[in-house]
Formats: sequence, C-alpha cells, structure tokens
Amino acid sequence: TTGLPKGVMWRHEDVFFAALGGGDPLLDKGPITDPDQIGSRVQENPMTQLYAPPLMHVSASWGVFNGLFGGSTVVLASPGAFDPAEIWALVQEHRVNMITVVGDAMMRPLLDHYADHEEIDASSLFALASGGALLAPATKQQAAALLPNVIHRAPGKLRYLPIAILLVALTAMVVGVARPHAVVSVPREE
Repeated sequence: TTGLPKGVMWRHEDVFFAALGGGDPLLDKGPITDPDQIGSRVQENPMTQLYAPPLMHVSASWGVFNGLFGGSTVVLASPGAFDPAEIWALVQEHRVNMITVVGDAMMRPLLDHYADHEEIDASSLFALASGGALLAPATKQQAAALLPNVIHRAPGKLRYLPIAILLVALTAMVVGVARPHAVVSVPREE
C-alpha cells in the first residue's frame, strides 16, 4: 500500500506460503505439502482475534486468513468509519485476545477511548498489534501505561505481522489465555 513497486501481483499460493505461514500458524511444523493437512494444523488453543482495519488493508485480510487457517475466532467490526467504542464492545462481548490496528490513526483513538471508560473489561486482551504503520513513541508509552499486561507489537512493515502474531500466539498458549473457538463473528449494523 505504501511501498514500491506498486501494482505487484501475488499468486494465491505465494501469499499462502510466504505471508500466511503455509498452513503452519505457529511456524513450528513447516509448510503443508498437501491441502488435506490444513485441518491437522489447527491450534489446540486458538485465540480470538479482532481486526479493526477494513479487509482491503492487508493487515486485516492476511491476518484474518492466518487466523482462520489456525482455527482462531475472527471478529470483525461493522463496515464504515472506525469506531473505538464498537471495538471495545466487541472485545468484551467476544473475549478478544488480540486486536490489530494500523498505526496511530487507529491506536490513539482506541487507547483514548479506553482511558476515558474505566468500565471497559479488557481482561481477555493479550496483545495489541499494529501492521502497516509504525506507532509513535508516545503511543507505545500510552499503551504500556493503560494496558501494562498486554503485549504491544508494532512491526510497521507487513512482512513482520506474521512474526508478531506468532509471538502473541505462542505466549498466549504458554500462559493459557487462548481458548478454543472456530467461529467467525461478523457484527451487523442494525
């Protein structure tokens, strides 16, 4: 979206193996060699992941596919403008473990809303990730101050997002905050 060259075509197979782990969501078994193997690669304790960017942004679309291939619950916000109140409502309703945003434009309003609403239950949240854009030092400091028990990852470059997701997933499994789910929840506007 921001780098060069523009308009580069990715074959589906290349995206699957290069960006989505090749059917190995924790990057610990190696890529699959047969499509029938994908079911055996579902994580024992997958996370519930919320992707705040629109699906046209690779930070959301590739993250969603990576989550689904690993058996995670994927939560999506309603279409339209970014609404921090809705994101926090979804975190509470679905017991979200990880939120992915794109840079300060999403993270700062999300953190500001959290700071202004003490009643928000974010106890299920294990990680905040930003893909596609770096976070300012002040934003990282605000995240650490407001959510000190949450991992904050801001790889900035899309090629690092699967690594951040891997770190979060491994840590979630170790401390036991991930719960098995395999349902996609897409909130609808009423």
